[in-house]
Amino acid sequence: MKEVKNKNLEGKLKSSIKEEDEFIQNIFDKMPLTSQKLEPEKKIIYSKIKPVFNAEGHMIFSKFDFSEIGTKKHPKKFLGSKDPKKRLEELKAKNQKLKELKAAGETKKAKQLEQKDSWRAILARAAGERVLDDPELLKKTIKHKENLKKHSAKKWEARTTKVQKDIETRQKKRQENILKRKKDKKTHKLKRASKKGRIIPGY
Repeated sequence: MKEVKNKNLEGKLKSSIKEEDEFIQNIFDKMPLTSQKLEPEKKIIYSKIKPVFNAEGHMIFSKFDFSEIGTKKHPKKFLGSKDPKKRLEELKAKNQKLKELKAAGETKKAKQLEQKDSWRAILARAAGERVLDDPELLKKTIKHKENLKKHSAKKWEARTTKVQKDIETRQKKRQENILKRKKDKKTHKLKRASKKGRIIPGY
């Protein structure tokens, strides 16, 4: 009986295993086969970038050159003298020369000089230079500077007067204090002397 039972169990196990295998096989059979081909690995090509250098010959690692930040910029240049008084004198001398040439009949030469000056001024302005060629503006600048000088001179005078006055006041007070101390000292001595029996008028 035992042998029969064992045989039955073995048969059941085998049949269940067979069923599972068939089920799995059916699932695999139903799955679609992939017909995609694997692409070969693409090679990465590194482009050779040429190094960039600034005006000083230093290599730049960015699109923008920040090496010049914080450096002092060159001040603006002036065509002619920077001092307005001198510049006005220069313009006056130039105008006088042109008048003399025109009076002498050399109008062509005078015109050439005028054109030369005007072109020089245009080129200077284009180059970023300051051109002081307006006599009226120069006169205003000179007047403004003179007014500033006068104002500062008045302020300085008032300051020096105040300082002098303060010094005199302090000296006077010091002198008064010295005299007072001397007087107090003398009075103290006389009082002490009168206490000791000396006859001092007023004590």
